[in-house]
Amino acid sequence: MAHDVFISYSKADKLVADAICAKLEQSNIRCWIAPRDVLGGQDYGKSIIEAINGSRVMVVVFSAESDKSPFVNAEVERAFQKRLAILPFHIDGHSPTGSMDFFLSRFQSLHAAGKPFHRVVDVLVDSVAKILGLEGTSSPLPQTAVKSKGYVFLSYVRSDEDVIERLRTVLARNEYSFWDYRVGDRDYHGALY
Repeated sequence: MAHDVFISYSKADKLVADAICAKLEQSNIRCWIAPRDVLGGQDYGKSIIEAINGSRVMVVVFSAESDKSPFVNAEVERAFQKRLAILPFHIDGHSPTGSMDFFLSRFQSLHAAGKPFHRVVDVLVDSVAKILGLEGTSSPLPQTAVKSKGYVFLSYVRSDEDVIERLRTVLARNEYSFWDYRVGDRDYHGALY
């Protein structure tokens, strides 16, 4: 699969990474994200290196968990060595430490903690589009909403996260928007249950 963006994240932040991936792909920005894009029987590490090498941009879903992940650190280091544009997307108030501080400190970050998640993701999509030289990226926030065929509210139990991940991908590819209570800026689920 041809792609422009590699999404690096910790397993703990998978829901956020999936939501970012879906939003980028709704904007026709091709993404590579593990484990979705690692084909069965392929060497996982080799697949990741090839995907980073084939990317123009790396989005790092940054959190306390990704800061301590040796895999995310290795991916960011590789992107840095390959001179990819790196876009750190902070989802909590944690600041980079150690090698992550070294690699990420020179790049402008987006901070989602305490802000409406969907708005910061819109800025991320626009930033990536500008880096890639795509048209229609003159404002930091889209002036008009992206039209979709419909809108789906996702509420589910943790044991169904694999099914929901596939559902998010299908929805995005078929031009449906969705709101996931685990990564949104409102806590409907907590209020209901």
